[in-house]
Amino acid sequence: MVLSPEVVDMAKKEVDISQYYEPSEECTAQHILFKEFIETSKWKNLPKIIFYILLGEVYGQPIHKDKDGNLGFKIKLIHSK
Repeated sequence: MVLSPEVVDMAKKEVDISQYYEPSEECTAQHILFKEFIETSKWKNLPKIIFYILLGEVYGQPIHKDKDGNLGFKIKLIHSK
């Protein structure tokens, strides 16, 4: 897959990241959010870079750090998806 504006635009139309997450008091690292998303959603083949772009579009830049010092967001997976 070639990363292009068209591919990113298509992913934005197809994948609604916000329906999978809810606010949390604790920070979750980006790579953990990606792992959980891939394990629980129908988007098993979504490239990590596309996921990070979509995450940034919805939640902005990762400015929080988890307990291990990894950048992430104060969101958590909604387990009912």
